Amino acid sequence: MLFRSVDEAMCRHMVLNSIKSFRNKYKKDYGELVIACDNRNYWRKQIFPYYKANRKKNIERSELNWKDIFDCLNKIKSELKEYFPYRIIEIEHAEADDVIAVLSHTYSRREKILIMSGDKDFQQLQRFSNVFQYDPVRKKQIVNSDPITFLKEHIIRGDPGDGIPQERRAKHDAKAERQPAGEGDQVSVTEQRIRGEGVGSHAASI
Repeated sequence: MLFRSVDEAMCRHMVLNSIKSFRNKYKKDYGELVIACDNRNYWRKQIFPYYKANRKKNIERSELNWKDIFDCLNKIKSELKEYFPYRIIEIEHAEADDVIAVLSHTYSRREKILIMSGDKDFQQLQRFSNVFQYDPVRKKQIVNSDPITFLKEHIIRGDPGDGIPQERRAKHDAKAERQPAGEGDQVSVTEQRIRGEGVGSHAASI
């Protein structure tokens, strides 16, 4: 299979321009930008091995050279941490979603937070006051008038994109493979680590 090459310079240019544009546009209303990053070793994967399993298959079938793309993005992430003044949070075993959720829960009580992402999962965070979401690709605000119901329905129906089964199937899987004692504590440990960063964020972004 032939892969398309990755233009590292162009990729870096696009990332830096996007970050600069978001910061300049929204800093006045939402404060300083925070970049939340995924860690490679998800705690969800440790508990549920099939988490995001389908994405690996899609990557293998893709004509894009995803290894080079990920290597390029990781290099840019390292450069941002070392050479730029942006606030970047990456926590061991946590996804960017976890970081954004904890920051939203912690700081929305006194500050406005804008989540720059089109990911539907973030709609559940709108149950916190002062949390807003903007899709930079479709260029529109995402508003959910009933985020609690959205979360309940999302849990019951599952999420095929993340490999999360429906509730009935999930109960069946749980009987076949019980979770080892103590693994559930990883959620609270992750939250403690994020809080331990001590970052007073005003805006959360992926």
